[in-house]
Amino acid sequence: MSRSFPQPVPRQPCSGNLALFRSNAICFMDRAIVMFSWRFKSLMLRINRLIAILGMVVLFATAHCESWAGWNYKETTTYSLGKQKTPSRSKANIYWQGLKLRRENSDGSIEIFRLDQNLYWEIEPSSKSYRQMALVPVAEGTGELPRELDEALAQLSHEERQLLEKYLPSRAASRAAESLKITVGIEMEMISGLLCQKIRAQYRNLTSILWVTDQLPIGPEEYAFYTELAKRTLHREGMEDWYLWAEVLSRTGGFAMKQENALQSAAGTIKTIVVVENIVEKSVPETFFRLPAGLHVEDE
Repeated sequence: MSRSFPQPVPRQPCSGNLALFRSNAICFMDRAIVMFSWRFKSLMLRINRLIAILGMVVLFATAHCESWAGWNYKETTTYSLGKQKTPSRSKANIYWQGLKLRRENSDGSIEIFRLDQNLYWEIEPSSKSYRQMALVPVAEGTGELPRELDEALAQLSHEERQLLEKYLPSRAASRAAESLKITVGIEMEMISGLLCQKIRAQYRNLTSILWVTDQLPIGPEEYAFYTELAKRTLHREGMEDWYLWAEVLSRTGGFAMKQENALQSAAGTIKTIVVVENIVEKSVPETFFRLPAGLHVEDE
């Protein structure tokens, strides 16, 4: 008995509309793949170019500019002596970064503090000269007299020292008189768009009122500048205002947007008002804090 198998049904050719649809679909897919591939390659090319440009910018900034985050602000200082009716004014442009500060005065002179190197420079570009002073910190909490003065006093006889002590206050009394006194007030004032608090301070024959704000992002490096500057200007004649400013801010924090000083002197009361304007964070070139080439040391 023979077995019969079903015969396969022959495929019918596609109708014209179906064939056209399949052909268009395949053509569309091919075009889509080509378009996606082209756009992907174009996007990757643009990304690679962007990465290359960013790399060049970073390389240029680190290798050539040597700029670091810091502060830049303007200062206007008004001076008056005694009953002087017409006060004098001066302006300064300040760059500050970490333990370094550069002050460009309106008379053309430049002051640079390099606390990281224990140095202070006064530069006179007009005469291409400069003066250098060592800023060595005083041991905290000691208030000891400079070594040279101690050695000089040691050369005196007992009678000479007794005679000297009749006219000079004791060392303990001098330390007490020199200690900084700070009084934080409750008065508030808006200065250059920043809310500031009134702080009164007294050091030796200098009385100051500082208007201090806590609305600026002053960081640890800036606070370190306050602390180190105070250590280096303590007991230095002629730098009482720098010491008071640094010591107050190292204790209270913040930044002084205005400072009113009254210095008692033999010529009368010297009054100064310092106002800060346009303070901004910006990159400061490292070269700003270096001693320019071609200068000679000024004779004392």
